[in-house]
Amino acid sequence: MIESQELIVTAHARCRLQERGISQQAVKHALQFGRCYPAKGDAVAVYLGPFLASVLLGPSEAWIEARLGLVLIVGLGLRLLTAYFIDTSVAERRFGGA
Repeated sequence: MIESQELIVTAHARCRLQERGISQQAVKHALQFGRCYPAKGDAVAVYLGPFLASVLLGPSEAWIEARLGLVLIVGLGLRLLTAYFIDTSVAERRFGGA
C-alpha cells in the first residue's frame, strides 16, 4: 500500500490524469487497494481493476462502466510517472491474472 499524501505527481502524470479524466479519488483508491507489479526499471505498476473500483468509487465513472482497469506507474521517491486505463484482458496477460 502506498500512501497518497506521500506521492509526488510529476508534470507528465498531472497532464495524463487531467486529459484522461482520472480523479484524485481514483488515484487514492488505486494506491491504497491496488495490486503492485514490477514495471520497467525501478518503477512499480499499481493496478486497480474495474470490479473493485466500482465498489470503491461507484459505477459513475465511465472507465469503470467500460470495464477498464486503472494503472499507475510509480517510480523511485514515490513519484507518479503516468497513469492510464487498460482493458481487463490485457491486464490479465500483463499482470498474470490480475
